[in-house]
Amino acid sequence: GAALRWKGVQGLGGARRSSASRLRQQSGRRCRGSRWSTRCAWVAKDGNCLFTSIALQLHRTAQAVRRVAAQYIRGHPQDFLPFLTTGRSSVASARSPVEAHCHKIEKSKSWGGEVELVALSMALERNI
Repeated sequence: GAALRWKGVQGLGGARRSSASRLRQQSGRRCRGSRWSTRCAWVAKDGNCLFTSIALQLHRTAQAVRRVAAQYIRGHPQDFLPFLTTGRSSVASARSPVEAHCHKIEKSKSWGGEVELVALSMALERNI
């Protein structure tokens, strides 16, 4: 299976630190209460967490999963346009809302949300 390296958690208080330590210790072990042979994996809160979680299941990188989401959104702009808001950034003003969003997905560590989950579910033909 895929393994994650724990890089440490900086700036966390005592209660959160122990929770992160517990998760790190449980990484790779069978998840409690699961009927399936699932494994727990600790994923860093670095903006890539959604994409990393999916990438672990696909044995890919978070960046590859970001590209899949962006490609699907670009290929189906009318499905996503009502859910994309344009900001006042120079990137958004120079591009369509769909292209600005896809650029943000591919080029930054911005958090993924419902739009990206739907795009990945459709692109991968899997329920998420």
